Amino acid sequence: GSASSFGFGSKDKPGDETTPSVSDKYGLDYIDSKKQAQEYILREVKENNLPAIMLNPTFMFGAYDSKPGAGRIIKSIQKEQVFALPPGGKNYIAAKDVATATVNALTMGRIGECYILGNENLDFKEAFGKIAQVVNAKAPTRMLPKWLCLLIGSIVDIYSNITKSVPVLSYNNMKIGCEEHYFSSLKAQNELGLPLAKIEVAIKECSDWMEENNI
Repeated sequence: GSASSFGFGSKDKPGDETTPSVSDKYGLDYIDSKKQAQEYILREVKENNLPAIMLNPTFMFGAYDSKPGAGRIIKSIQKEQVFALPPGGKNYIAAKDVATATVNALTMGRIGECYILGNENLDFKEAFGKIAQVVNAKAPTRMLPKWLCLLIGSIVDIYSNITKSVPVLSYNNMKIGCEEHYFSSLKAQNELGLPLAKIEVAIKECSDWMEENNI
């Protein structure tokens, strides 16, 4: 699943598995489908004894990012193509730690339970600063106000509708970027032995793997 199936919070009071989701306000199929799938699975557990456990990762960095997905951010910062940042933030985790918790869940997880798999809550300035440090690039530091981020997203949406192209950014994506999507993974740490590698390690593993594979 995804941590976005739960409500997010601040650094002082991050969201957890008991926090109701508010992500349907974004109107994004990816987030909505994750939440609906989770609701379906949990309903099957309750009504038909499906032996299922839900794992809900946050934003992952790591090797084998072949698309690339998160690796695009690393490449963009490495090429110094990121000139400004939205005022929000995310929770980040190493992909290998998610894999470890997933394997552990087979024997340690409780049927019908959800587990947020996350680690570091960072605003975009902090996160992109860590990436820049790992790849020896200049870190973007200019923060855009929320109103300007949303205006840019609206303009991109209009342009993509006219040209029938897929936007890199959108109003809804910019809306997410202006909010603090912070989570606690204490439940997974306690019950699944979730490891917590420093995010710099995961960033380097992702960057090195992409370089080795000419991605």
